[in-house]
Amino acid sequence: MHNTKRLTLALTALAILFLLAACGQADSAPAAGSPFTLEKDMGIHVDGKWYPIHEDAAPLLAALGDGYELFTAPSCVFVGEDKEFSYPHASVFTNPDGDRDIWYEILLLDDTLATARGIRVGDPLEDVIAAYGDNYYWEGDTVLTYSVSGGLLGMGIGKGKLRNVFAAVEDLIFGVVAEEWGLLIAFIVALAYIVIFVHSVRNAKGSRSAFYSIASVAAGSLLIFQAALNIFGVTDLLPMTGVTLPFVSRGGSSTISCWGLLAFIKAADNRTWAGRKS
Repeated sequence: MHNTKRLTLALTALAILFLLAACGQADSAPAAGSPFTLEKDMGIHVDGKWYPIHEDAAPLLAALGDGYELFTAPSCVFVGEDKEFSYPHASVFTNPDGDRDIWYEILLLDDTLATARGIRVGDPLEDVIAAYGDNYYWEGDTVLTYSVSGGLLGMGIGKGKLRNVFAAVEDLIFGVVAEEWGLLIAFIVALAYIVIFVHSVRNAKGSRSAFYSIASVAAGSLLIFQAALNIFGVTDLLPMTGVTLPFVSRGGSSTISCWGLLAFIKAADNRTWAGRKS
């Protein structure tokens, strides 16, 4: 009797262990067509090991090996340097966090690595839909929809949904302005670039020399051309180019460059030199 009870308990314990093991295997990788989640999808498998996003980049870089080129730049947001570790088959992008580098993006360049659901570069769209589901969207259509969803007066600062999209405060900032501040403010922002360009042309007519005239018109043209690329990209009139919106998008080097162009326009204005001896 005691032997029978022991055998029953042993078989029950074994069954529980098998169930737990099966559950663990099911959770190790997301099922095809299941909802996208941060824990299971945002990361990369290298040699069978999972490396989640927003973690220390050192283990991932060690797994990828030493055959990379390193590109660095002062971080606009964090204290330290942003880095790109460029491999032949992938590029890993990191932000500084004290003594560590936290990786936030990996760009796959060929079919060497796969996503958590086994999708590789070059796989057909049908395989991607089978793995991730058909609840996808084209970026341009989504940005345009969000941009006009705020109406004339906007949804309010911080209440928009477009700010949660990747590069919202850089490439897509005009859409964020339109959604949260309203189409009226977005129109005024676009009109401001036109005013700057018209002012640069007017300055050129009465400037001190041909150099000031050319510099003023060239600076005004660069500003309005850059603004047009950004605005037309957000409104789906042109493909997205990745350029920033002058004076509005986040980015230190972009802002400094735009202020430099504005300085050329100001220097061509005769009122700048009023009361000075030539």
